[in-house]
Amino acid sequence: MAFHDEIRKEIEAGRLKKRFTVQDLFNLPQSETGRYIIGNKTYADNTLRTITWNHSVSEDYKTMGNFVKKGREPKFYRFEGGYFELIPYR
Repeated sequence: MAFHDEIRKEIEAGRLKKRFTVQDLFNLPQSETGRYIIGNKTYADNTLRTITWNHSVSEDYKTMGNFVKKGREPKFYRFEGGYFELIPYR
């Protein structure tokens, strides 16, 4: 499953708020130093920092992450203060 699907699992399980920050992801359990358990997978700390930004857009779509600029479908809305939310949850 994709990263955003693993995020959805954490939200549905109540371990992550619907609107979250990257720091919230770092508060989830670690499998080893620098790797965090998100859903059923583990991710490096750098992945948590970059994938949310790269796959996000502002609500008005004026600010886009690198992957979205290259044509990929956005998976997260980005809000002021470093908050993210899965687009299907809006």
